[in-house]
Amino acid sequence: MFFKTIFLLLFYLIYTADVLQCERILAIFPVPTRSHFILGETLVRALENRGHHITFLTPFRLREPPENIQEILLEGSEKFVWNEESLKELHQSHSVLESITQTIYGSAELANFTLSHGEVQKLMRSDAAFDLLLVDSFMMDALLGFAYHYKVPSVVVCSTTSKWTDEMVGNPNNPAYNPNLFLGSSNRMTLPERIVNSLLSLFVEISYQYLYLPAQEALYQRFFAPLQSRSEKLPPLDDLIHNVSSVLVNSHPGFHYPRALMPSVVEIGGIHIRQPKNVSEHVERFFQLAKGGVIVFTLGGTTRSKDLPKEKRDIFNRVFKSMPDVGIFWKWEDAKMPDQADNVIIGSWLPQYDLLLHRNTKLFITNGGLLSMYEAIHSGTPVLGFPMNGDEHFNVRRAEEAGFARTLSFDIFTEDSFRETLEDMLKNETYRLNAERMAILLKDNHTPAHQKAIYNIEMVMRSRGAQHLRPSSLSLATWQLYLVDVTLCIAAGCLLILAIPAAIIGIVLRRSNSASNAISKDAKRKTPSSDNRKKEKKEK
Repeated sequence: MFFKTIFLLLFYLIYTADVLQCERILAIFPVPTRSHFILGETLVRALENRGHHITFLTPFRLREPPENIQEILLEGSEKFVWNEESLKELHQSHSVLESITQTIYGSAELANFTLSHGEVQKLMRSDAAFDLLLVDSFMMDALLGFAYHYKVPSVVVCSTTSKWTDEMVGNPNNPAYNPNLFLGSSNRMTLPERIVNSLLSLFVEISYQYLYLPAQEALYQRFFAPLQSRSEKLPPLDDLIHNVSSVLVNSHPGFHYPRALMPSVVEIGGIHIRQPKNVSEHVERFFQLAKGGVIVFTLGGTTRSKDLPKEKRDIFNRVFKSMPDVGIFWKWEDAKMPDQADNVIIGSWLPQYDLLLHRNTKLFITNGGLLSMYEAIHSGTPVLGFPMNGDEHFNVRRAEEAGFARTLSFDIFTEDSFRETLEDMLKNETYRLNAERMAILLKDNHTPAHQKAIYNIEMVMRSRGAQHLRPSSLSLATWQLYLVDVTLCIAAGCLLILAIPAAIIGIVLRRSNSASNAISKDAKRKTPSSDNRKKEKKEK
């Protein structure tokens, strides 16, 4: 019995050895939107369950944070989302170029706010030590300065692959079949779309080099240079960008277009999907009373329903009133809604995923945020999209291609178009069948997303930076990466190959011409002229 106990104890210690190696992780998720916070919270709680100690910089508080998680609340960051200027521009149309430049400047302001925050400054000047930096970069590469400050590897979390993530890990990006998310195009672009996509890719490259990097470099130097000793000089931010150990991307090959990714890129799409909970009794009663089915209506964390223009809100309410047998759960941020229809239940927060999973839910009206799209797919619910910002246009376009969604433009939709779309999607079962087919693709994973993410993070810590996954392309200059030097050498070689025979032929022709001229001159000297011949005849 004694030996059996010892054997079981040894087996347990060996099996859990990797868990017992508790590491200290600095997790920075400064973007003040719920979608980014949910992604960060999911990762942080999963790491805490593995026994790691996490210092979590976040604009939102955790519910019942465990002892191993130390929160640093970034109070005041909500002003970057909820202010009068942003609310005015929320429903205004912007060009793609304007959207990109606004995002670059906005992310620089948020990075400056985060680094200058009093609590963050206290942390930076303390004697705290860490083993890993986990950061939601979102075009805030200045935050990678924490990796150099604490001399730790970095893992970046992002919503999708882009120029910024491609730069970190060396992903190839071909504008012929990799559409820019701001365009919302398919990967099977027409010639005009490829021209626009190529020009936009060039604009993004120029903006990255001459707008984004200088702004982030200035922030990085401003906040991290004073923390170094006099003999120590900060490396360029570009070096830290190219030294990112891994990138966790909230994408999934079952939903996003397939593209070439480096081994250090791990797709974790749907990682936030949790075990469903039963709805409350009064919610279940509402489901049973809705004989025509239920619609779940939320516009995400950035777009608030209460800030919708009155004319748009009235259109929604009038159409909902005309469908009394259909129930609607509407995420509404105030206690009361003007002219609220009888078949509408409002709430500042909704258990969205639990509602979508109910068998009587027929439709999901959303702005097309990525987390909401994953929840719609996992629950097999058709989507009516009102995309407004960022990647929402791409997400809804992709869902429409897959056959389980329709799109309405928020700027131009009318009461008639909204009613016609609702009636079509509530009655046509094709949308639900396509959604269920997509659900099968997203659930068909060899390894669950959270397991892939945690394994990858711990692998980076075990290998001290996962340098074995770093491609040599990150060490090449731009002119080397795009084979400018090789092209010039080949061109010079081709010119040389053509020039040498041409030179030889030229020399031969010149010499041949010189020789023929000399022969003709000698012949002229030896041959008597006609006058001399006449003189000789007269003398005779």
